[in-house]
Amino acid sequence: GYPIVFPVNYAIDGDDIIVKTDHGEMYEHVPLHRVAFEVDQFDEANHTGWNLLVRGEARDVTDSHGEIYAMGLRRGPSVWAPGERHHWLAIRIERISGRQIVRQTPQDPDPNEPGGATDG
Repeated sequence: GYPIVFPVNYAIDGDDIIVKTDHGEMYEHVPLHRVAFEVDQFDEANHTGWNLLVRGEARDVTDSHGEIYAMGLRRGPSVWAPGERHHWLAIRIERISGRQIVRQTPQDPDPNEPGGATDG
């Protein structure tokens, strides 16, 4: 009944986000369900960043040989975390939202406020 968050390697293929997984909680709960997928990036030095939220339905696109179905998908993600992964999941991108966070520039002080700029 609660959302579950999984860090994953992913690839974008047309209108699909592709992830590779194995038996376990994600594989048991994700296929044929509506899911949310979020990517974040930040630059601490410049105080900037962005996030992107995709919503769609996930489906298993693994063939009987443990390969990705020949359904027009060109590639899957490079997986660098340890462990075996035998299942490909595709999230069809149905809705995208996001935001960009930009550093605010300091405003010039208001000369009418205490401590503001004065003629001199």
